[in-house]
Amino acid sequence: MAFDWTLNRTGTDTGAAAGVGAQYELPEGANVARFKILYGPEVLANFKKNLVFGKATKVKGIEEGKGYEFNLLAEVEAEYVYPGQQITGQTVARGTKQVFLDGILASSVAVHELDELLNHTDERTRYAESMGYKLAVKYDKALAAEVIRASMVKPISGIDASVAKGGNVVERKITGASDEALELFQAILDLGLAFDEKDVPKSQRTLVLKPKYYWLLLQNIDLINSMHPGIGNIATGDVLKIAGFTIVMSNNIPSNATEVEKHEIQSVYQADGTTASSFNNIPTYGSIGGTNFSYKSFNKETDVSKVIGLAFVPNALVTLKRKGLTIDTQWKLDYLSTIIVARMVVGHGWLNPAGCGILIDNDPSSSVIVE
Repeated sequence: MAFDWTLNRTGTDTGAAAGVGAQYELPEGANVARFKILYGPEVLANFKKNLVFGKATKVKGIEEGKGYEFNLLAEVEAEYVYPGQQITGQTVARGTKQVFLDGILASSVAVHELDELLNHTDERTRYAESMGYKLAVKYDKALAAEVIRASMVKPISGIDASVAKGGNVVERKITGASDEALELFQAILDLGLAFDEKDVPKSQRTLVLKPKYYWLLLQNIDLINSMHPGIGNIATGDVLKIAGFTIVMSNNIPSNATEVEKHEIQSVYQADGTTASSFNNIPTYGSIGGTNFSYKSFNKETDVSKVIGLAFVPNALVTLKRKGLTIDTQWKLDYLSTIIVARMVVGHGWLNPAGCGILIDNDPSSSVIVE
């Protein structure tokens, strides 16, 4: 039978789809290109909007390979020079820190009958928001895991270098205390002191708290009144700054072993030395002055959940980016649907442990940290 009529298709440039079976096919050409032009930026916008850790860390782009080696440098000394004394220069300890790509970070959705998306209805925006949000959560949790890992780095003695000063861990019993807000406040002050003692600049310090603990700071009215506007504002629900840290909240702090899978802390997982995890430890891939970095340890199976806050400065972390966010679509005729994939190729790592710190809600007399 002759196909002698023109079927109008919503979402096409002309409104027409000529040819037998055209009503079952995804419109091609400029229309699909337009979809990608609109959809990609929407995913990217929602990805950026939902980042917390990713907004304040360094990004290094690479064009080839699976990793990048960053140079580490100890401090250059200064001294008084007296008449007749020769200036001979000095030996400065050097080192490297390797960061590798974690793999392809992707979010996908299969959509049956793409007309609604191509017609620029709310459906497209909803998918874009969801994909952007989930990509941001995974990206952020990987960076958060690196903050935990960096905080566990042990100091290296005999080397005057910021990277040799080790990470920062503050344990304080908050839950169950007579004044939980005040205990948390004191823990933040302790963390600020730890940063100061390692000469970490006060500018651009960020402390990310789990929501429960963020709102805990606003429950002590006397604390707020005495520190306002230094600490926050009950009316707006904002905690501004404490001890130089800009305080923000996020659900992207890892709370179980799976969420630190690719960014493990090298550890003895149980007191009796047995392994409580099927994941292999990730090597240090870093040294300074000929000495490899090593880590403190804690049981990631049970104690990651006790980490309630992560602090960092921008140059303490890096995201390695091989491929930025891209959007691809493919029509699956056998399913009469289109699969949409948003993906990026990235990896994360620490560069300066002294600029990273964690808060652990735990009684330090029964510390979960193994030195």
